[in-house]
Amino acid sequence: DDGSAVPVNENPLPVGSTGTWNVVATLPVPREGPGVTWGLDPADPTRAYLYVLGGRQNATTALTSWDLVPLTLAPDGSQAVGAPVVGTNPLGTARWKLGSSSATRDTSPVIAAGKTYVYGLAGFAANGTSLVSLAEGSEVQAGGQLKPWTTLPVLNRAGYANLVAGNFVFAFGGGGGSPTSTTVSGQICAAGVGGCGM
Repeated sequence: DDGSAVPVNENPLPVGSTGTWNVVATLPVPREGPGVTWGLDPADPTRAYLYVLGGRQNATTALTSWDLVPLTLAPDGSQAVGAPVVGTNPLGTARWKLGSSSATRDTSPVIAAGKTYVYGLAGFAANGTSLVSLAEGSEVQAGGQLKPWTTLPVLNRAGYANLVAGNFVFAFGGGGGSPTSTTVSGQICAAGVGGCGM
């Protein structure tokens, strides 16, 4: 709310509510069950990117490709959305229902200041039953493109929640691609595990 509108019969939304959803971009390729995460531009503090990784195009085709949506960040917290861009450096293996996360120095202290790493984690092959246990990491470059992906330790999950904290990725549910109450963690940042530039 920038203060320019005069309220007429509007009521405050309940705490935690979202506003009205609006279409802000149309991706170049349809993607079912992609991994979605964000990254900050290392050279421009007013720029961030939304990454849409992998996914399934149809019942027989999973994708290694990805797209990014540029965001311009204004001092008041608002965002201007740019046109989607096709990513270079595809994922190592096609998959959908994959997890995706990001990390900066705030979540993983060994990451250098000003850098963001994006992770494309395990998921399913196009058939929806075969696990693709590959996990990969890449660094955000100026302009939003990602460096070539680095292979990380295997993660046997699909259709799960995840987050990165303390140099680890944590996955919740989706064990073996099935509903489960289990969790698992794996290092993304350690000697010999190159998911953060080490």
